[in-house]
Amino acid sequence: MNRQVLYRCDPQQRAGLTLIELVVVLTVLVALGGLIVPMLPNFLAKTHFAKCSTTIPELNKLWITSYTGDVQYPNGYDSLIEGSALSTELPGADAGGELSVGTLAATEVNALAAIGVTAVFDHVASANATLDSVPIDGSTGRTLAEGEEVAILNPIGPSVLSLGIDVAKYDVGTQFVVLGIGNNCNAVGPKGLMVEAPTHFGGEQAMNPVDFYQRYCVIFAVNATDGTAEFVCACSIHPDGFDGAEAHIRAYYEDQQDGTEV
Repeated sequence: MNRQVLYRCDPQQRAGLTLIELVVVLTVLVALGGLIVPMLPNFLAKTHFAKCSTTIPELNKLWITSYTGDVQYPNGYDSLIEGSALSTELPGADAGGELSVGTLAATEVNALAAIGVTAVFDHVASANATLDSVPIDGSTGRTLAEGEEVAILNPIGPSVLSLGIDVAKYDVGTQFVVLGIGNNCNAVGPKGLMVEAPTHFGGEQAMNPVDFYQRYCVIFAVNATDGTAEFVCACSIHPDGFDGAEAHIRAYYEDQQDGTEV
């Protein structure tokens, strides 16, 4: 009579992987990592381009809608100023030389007030440049006044081209005041135009929102001679300047064509 020996596998004897199984798993993980890691920077760049391409036009629309309905733009912006200088936590320190500190004449202050822009909040050194550099308790708030510091865009730099600003249509002496859209802005909140101030996530370490101020910005053109002010556009800030929606759309499709990070 043939005897068959039955073996039972005791679960307690199979509590872990064998050495060979562990080596196989690690090999697969390393192989997957080798495929994914080279793609990660390009993926982040594409995400950055895509988000800015939608967020910036939406901000432009909200600001225009606000003025159409109330004949005023939102108020209470981040000044981009720390003390009497540019914030030390701006990308590129001064956005690649595209930002400088300027002052407002009395006619410019009045012109901004006429369109609803009267208050700004200054920056302080912080552990989180985007979320904490401008306190929300109002402690750094100030009313715009003659001779006070504001951040001014370089009118002959590459940013005006990237933003599509036709400088020639503005009178000589026009200043382009750049302001950040933070949580102190009255456009933000349950009764505002948006629930939260949007954060601009860049596609590179030089735009990490923890280390560098990464809110979206708006630009106003003001002229001391004729006492006029107007909204120009919304934009995002980079280590080398400012970009609008069209620049991000262009970069996205150029990236798609050549398969490299722009």
